[in-house]
Amino acid sequence: MAGSLGRAAWWRCVWGWMAAAFMPSIPHPILMLGGEQGTGKTTAAWMVGNVVDPSPGDAVVSMPKGEQQWASTASNTWVVSVDNVSGIPGWWSDALCRSVTGDAWVGRKLYTDSEVSVLRFKRCIILTSIDAGALRGDLGERVLMVELELIGGSSRMSERQLKQEYQEAHPHMFAQVLDELAKVLARLPEVNLPDKPRMADFAEVLAALDDVDDVDNRFLYLYHTQGRVIAGDVAEDSAVGATIIKLIYEENRWEGTATELLERIAPDKPGKMWPQTPRALSAELKRLTPGLRVGGVEVSYQRGGTSARRRLIIMEKKGDSDRPNRPIVHNPTGDGQNPNSEWTIADDQEAIPDNLSDF
Repeated sequence: MAGSLGRAAWWRCVWGWMAAAFMPSIPHPILMLGGEQGTGKTTAAWMVGNVVDPSPGDAVVSMPKGEQQWASTASNTWVVSVDNVSGIPGWWSDALCRSVTGDAWVGRKLYTDSEVSVLRFKRCIILTSIDAGALRGDLGERVLMVELELIGGSSRMSERQLKQEYQEAHPHMFAQVLDELAKVLARLPEVNLPDKPRMADFAEVLAALDDVDDVDNRFLYLYHTQGRVIAGDVAEDSAVGATIIKLIYEENRWEGTATELLERIAPDKPGKMWPQTPRALSAELKRLTPGLRVGGVEVSYQRGGTSARRRLIIMEKKGDSDRPNRPIVHNPTGDGQNPNSEWTIADDQEAIPDNLSDF
């Protein structure tokens, strides 16, 4: 789960996610809760989702087995929490992307041959995973990752005690989210971001939350930073991306067609995941371009060479990697580690509630 937010920021960013979840007209990033066994991912998903979309049961479902099952599940609840995601196949990655921006699934109506059933939905999604594997670039741009910490034996509660405390804290949490939401909505018309990430509406919510809390764009900056981390991870986790980064760091520049690039970088024994044709390689390269840019490799295209129809790929090294290794958090004293003198790479500078009674 590389690229996830550290303990210093996750609580407030999740708070921002919950506030944004009460704004049905905007797309919402997928909240991905990660961590090893014993970090309470399933319980956290249920608690967060239940603040926004109360359910009579433990509304955390298993991974869908196909598009129809996913459409049926997602269309019947506002917050969709999927537990124990062990991998995200291509069809589900595409479906998840569409589900947060607005999707429609068309299927045959039961017991008929000609009538169709249309399911339209835009949802808030929570995923829990120990390791979801490599994310595709388009999905990575729609994810808010949070790494949960191991719960020690002295801090662990019984399910009965935990649910009792949660039920007592729930109305206070709900009221506090609504208070924050009211402040965010009042501030949103004044928000004007010159540099917007993919999930621009959510970024504006974080910017408004920063203004409300008067923290100088802390959480918005962290969200931007995490986007670079995820994009870099997507490129480095891809066999094609890692090979291209190695090639350009060695040669600084490469120019040629997709056919020539495939001949240049293809291994002697390519696996099933390796692009088998120039067209497939070109498509993979387009998906990896944002991550390659973070990794210091700029990709561009032009027509030229011996024929005007010859499409050239130009890859150049544009400096060192721009991907942070750890979250960047606010440092009020400033220590010169970064040009703004108020941000520093650190592990933990902000406490979160030790138990639910702190609300």
